[in-house]
Amino acid sequence: MKKKILSIALGLVLMAIGTTTYAADKNLNSDKKPTPVEKATKNFSEQFKDAVDPTISTAKNGFIVQSEIDGHTITAAYNKKGNWVYTLDGYSRNNLDKNIIETAMPAYPNYFITGMQKVDQPGKKSVYLVYIEGRKSFKTLTVSNSSVEVLQDIRKA
Repeated sequence: MKKKILSIALGLVLMAIGTTTYAADKNLNSDKKPTPVEKATKNFSEQFKDAVDPTISTAKNGFIVQSEIDGHTITAAYNKKGNWVYTLDGYSRNNLDKNIIETAMPAYPNYFITGMQKVDQPGKKSVYLVYIEGRKSFKTLTVSNSSVEVLQDIRKA
């Protein structure tokens, strides 16, 4: 009988110690808030799961996280609190978005595309910046919702 009581008492003591230790560990972890850099890095990793070795740099108003994914240069900006502000997805000539080309280029048959960027911001639709070059000028076009506008037109000298 004494052995049963001793076993039960020992079991209760071990459970109490284990429960208190677990609760203390859990409280320590829940009190720790991520730093803005940790928050930005986590957001970038969640948004871009295929990112390899992202680089983080400090900017005047926050942080910039940059990486290469499938031939695209991804640049994401975060404010001082680590909240996402915008993302630039840079396309090289080898991996341009065909739908955007088909939308932008019919009006500019004598131009060729030199580059493209996709701009994403929280709560807004994506906008593409298409950089084209012709014999007499460079143009920057914006493409969104199937509409094309000239953002910039620079004449060659």
